[in-house]
Amino acid sequence: LSGFEYGSSRQFVYKWTDPVRIGIRGSPTTQDRTVLQGVASELKELTRLDISIVEEGSQNVNFYILPISEFGIVERNYVPGNSGFAYVYFKSANSCELVRANILIDKDLSEPYRSHLLREEVTQSLGLLQDTSHPNSIFSQDPSVTIKEYTPLDRAVIYLHYLPTKPCMTREQALRELDKIFGD
Repeated sequence: LSGFEYGSSRQFVYKWTDPVRIGIRGSPTTQDRTVLQGVASELKELTRLDISIVEEGSQNVNFYILPISEFGIVERNYVPGNSGFAYVYFKSANSCELVRANILIDKDLSEPYRSHLLREEVTQSLGLLQDTSHPNSIFSQDPSVTIKEYTPLDRAVIYLHYLPTKPCMTREQALRELDKIFGD
């Protein structure tokens, strides 16, 4: 179940139902492209979504590597103070189906934090929008955490968010679906 890190307090299942087409913009390094391709491949496996890196013009996800000073120019909803940021757009005002996203990564970050943020923000753009205080997770809000691969916990959360749930399910509905799978 996912709410928002900033803004709305709505807590429903938010997810993509259409293919996810990621277009790369800005100043990515070869390593950024390699990490992004790996993340897209892993997420495709975990979510069963059609996720791919595409040429400019056919994307519904804009993945930017640029100076942090430009974040507010490319995404008007950017919250200052974030070196990585994902903002998602919905099919309609009351929908929980994601149709577009902007992902921003500060080009001046060094490794391994840059790869961590890249993985975190791309994953969050799939509807897992909140950070956690759990120290062994890609979703950790602790800036000293630099996990560069999904932990078993992360993999389970991503998988369970996408396979048994439907957009706009409440917490109770999602838990009932999970109980059908894991209940005794």
